[in-house]
Amino acid sequence: MPFFLPSLAIGAIVGVAGYFLLDFGLLAINSPFAFLLGSIITALILSFMSGTSASNQDDSDADSEVATLYVGNLPYRVNEQTVKDYFDKVTNVNSVRLLRDRKTGKRKGFGFVEIPANDVDKVVKKLNDSEFEDRTLKVRIAKDRNDKEE
Repeated sequence: MPFFLPSLAIGAIVGVAGYFLLDFGLLAINSPFAFLLGSIITALILSFMSGTSASNQDDSDADSEVATLYVGNLPYRVNEQTVKDYFDKVTNVNSVRLLRDRKTGKRKGFGFVEIPANDVDKVVKKLNDSEFEDRTLKVRIAKDRNDKEE
């Protein structure tokens, strides 16, 4: 969820609460000081929220490394969702990229699937040489662009 929406909601809640406190005379302070106090409270709440969400995201990224698989001999008619659904039967899929010819826009018959790194061996063993829509898939660990053979 974008950080903007919770920030806006918290700002609105603090503003409405401050209005009622001042309007009903529960707090006897002048308007500029009330505005300053509300701004400080909102800033503290938002900085606490952004600090906890960032640390949670760092922890989850460290625990879940991603590996990329090359998938070849794909039927030209399949799309990313179809490939994702097929691989989801074996592991969680982070993303699917199917390549297209730049000039024609037609699919090239291969692509890349990002999965959790600890599932690579299982997925390659299970899906390499498997039948997928009348084609025999070739599933391998993708090489880095820098590691291409010369």
